[in-house]
Amino acid sequence: MSAKTLTNLVHQLENFFDRIKGRIPGRAPVHILPYICMGNRRKIYLKGRVLENKRILPVTNCDRFWVNLYNAFQRYESDEVPFAQLRLLCAGQELLVTADEEGYFEAWLLLPEMGDQKLAALRVRLELLGPVRQGQIQPSVEINPLIIPEDCRFGVISDIDDTVVRTDVLRPLKMLVNIFFKSARTRQAFLGTAGFYRALSAGRAGDKQNPIYYVSTSPWNLFDLLLEYMNIQGFPPNPTLYLRDWGITSDEFLPVENSEHKNLFIQLVLELFPEMRLILIGDSGQQDPEIYAGVADEFAGRVLAIYLREVTGKPARIESIHRLRARLARRGIPVILADTVLPMAEHAAGRGWISQEAFSQIREQVQPGRSVLPFQRRQAR
Repeated sequence: MSAKTLTNLVHQLENFFDRIKGRIPGRAPVHILPYICMGNRRKIYLKGRVLENKRILPVTNCDRFWVNLYNAFQRYESDEVPFAQLRLLCAGQELLVTADEEGYFEAWLLLPEMGDQKLAALRVRLELLGPVRQGQIQPSVEINPLIIPEDCRFGVISDIDDTVVRTDVLRPLKMLVNIFFKSARTRQAFLGTAGFYRALSAGRAGDKQNPIYYVSTSPWNLFDLLLEYMNIQGFPPNPTLYLRDWGITSDEFLPVENSEHKNLFIQLVLELFPEMRLILIGDSGQQDPEIYAGVADEFAGRVLAIYLREVTGKPARIESIHRLRARLARRGIPVILADTVLPMAEHAAGRGWISQEAFSQIREQVQPGRSVLPFQRRQAR
């Protein structure tokens, strides 16, 4: 039996058990989880999921390992509502949407012309029409879409794992410890990173709302944990996260390719905001340098800079990024590779993307003597 045939068989079995579960009376409440709701003055992109409630235990800085292990199991063992039917109401319009077999749904909402006050007060209402099991209540939720100001100078698209939170993707055993035994309060942060992102969002004068988007191959099951982590660490409020489904499909057990996933979201942002230019932030551990270089090639003039956290310590990998950096430099696109955000913040301050005061505060949080390697000092100038 081929791997593809086996994958397809497991996928069919999962669908079979989902159909059986749907006929059993349920006590757990159903929730509509709106993951993304963003747009411009003309249209809104919405993505979410319909799930049965999972009981996540509250966490503290002194959690025992079993609490985090229990919460990790609850998150990954998700009970989706397959093919849920929803009604979306916005600005006097109604749209019917059907979720996929994993409970995920996507929609585009076209907006009529409206003034700034009405746009700021805009609400999107989501109502679950079905199916619900006997004993469950049909939920509804209202959200404010994130409408990007037309005068925003730039946007930021950032990776998450080993870029804003230490995940140790290149060390499988450590990565498993982080996933299963650490909470949002005990996940390790990188010094100065939250302050750097706040500075980028605020801009040089400190009065902007430059959007920051986070795209990762981490599963949507970690959405609440990542939101809590960013809130605790002081990242800009109301972040937009674009994660990935790790459910079994007819093609694969688990996602193994991340370039297509990240490229799709970056293209979505660039098309939704055609006047916006981007700062791309990632790390050297996986495919971020190559993905971002491809974006710079495909969308000429749209990439302001690429910032990469060096996490490998491998000379061959660093050298390959140097070659990529030299190629992009000929087109006027700077690539900063560093083991902390300090050289990135120094470069951003020099370009007028963040304030000098913000840079000074970031420098206070990072130990300068250990923050810049010799080759990084040269390229940060």
